[in-house]
Amino acid sequence: MAEAFERLVSLLDYPMFVVTTRVGDESAGCLVGFTSQVSIRPPRFMVGLSKRNHTYRVAEGAKHLAVHLVPLALGPERDTNPRRRRRMVRR
Repeated sequence: MAEAFERLVSLLDYPMFVVTTRVGDESAGCLVGFTSQVSIRPPRFMVGLSKRNHTYRVAEGAKHLAVHLVPLALGPERDTNPRRRRRMVRR
């Protein structure tokens, strides 16, 4: 069951987001594990950070977070050919 789920998820092409923040002299940032549009009116976008992440602890004291969308050209290599992608999943 877990293997089937991993194969399914590997076929999805999610964008990559990075969140950064700063409190005083301490800066932090991380790859975001979960995002979702949660409202159209008013416009709302949710970003989920792990409580185990250092950025989460810094963000608790921050007034603002910056959410950066990483262009695909800068993200991990993605093969858009579904046949090759499936072969990579089977390895």
